[in-house]
Amino acid sequence: MEFGSALKKIRVSRIIRQEELSQNLMSRTSISKIENLKQLPNYTNSVQLIERLGLTLNEFEFIKNNYSYSKKQTIEQQFMHIGDSTHQNDLLDLKERCLLYLKKDKDSDVKRIYLITKAMLEIDKKTMKELCPIVQPVWDYLSKIDTWVILDLYMINYIFFFFPSKTSFWMLRLALINIKEKYPELIKLKNSFLLNQSYLLMQGKKFSRAKSFLEESLTISKQTAQYDLLILAKIRICFCDNKENQITKLLILLHEMGANSLAEGIKEELKILKEIKNKAENQDLISR
Repeated sequence: MEFGSALKKIRVSRIIRQEELSQNLMSRTSISKIENLKQLPNYTNSVQLIERLGLTLNEFEFIKNNYSYSKKQTIEQQFMHIGDSTHQNDLLDLKERCLLYLKKDKDSDVKRIYLITKAMLEIDKKTMKELCPIVQPVWDYLSKIDTWVILDLYMINYIFFFFPSKTSFWMLRLALINIKEKYPELIKLKNSFLLNQSYLLMQGKKFSRAKSFLEESLTISKQTAQYDLLILAKIRICFCDNKENQITKLLILLHEMGANSLAEGIKEELKILKEIKNKAENQDLISR
């Protein structure tokens, strides 16, 4: 379906008049020409028209493509939501989709998704240091470009932990800046970055800075009803404040919610953080 045809179909279905759609942007006549395939809007105007219809670009493309995604869009959508799943089969399916696509089209985005998926599938078999070279080309590319699109931000979210902490911290910092300046609507992704940033800071024994990120995460988790992440943020704050009894209660609450895998993951995380904290305290005693 052509852009103009999709625009008209959606406009009519949402009971929006041409005058309303064109207001302060272009003439009603221009809207008519676009819908009758006699004129094409520039990119900026296209985006504004889509937003006035109450849609995101992805939603518009989905409707424009007769309510289906292209093969590349399907791969991108599956990739951006892979974090919602803990099933290995979903990663394997995504990897196979990428391989099939790359046999016909050497698309750079799909190649990067393939590399990330390949590394994620090997997490239980190899160390992060061993896996880092697999995703290094992804960062080599992203570190050179000035503007990250939404897909790029999701890539950062999935690769940062393969890298040394200094590089990871830099990735997450840039990602948060990009979201703040260009994609404030990506509030759930922002929450993920805040939590990841807090963990890196806690590993670096910078507990007061970590708490500032966690406090912001608490606010977002409440707004988005991400109650499992709300509890995760609370547990980390309790760890920073040495409130062990509250951590135990919060872990029980996670199990009662059915978030068993998250609860077990947090227990492993706390073991690592305790070791780091104990080493730091022992070094302080020795230095005295």
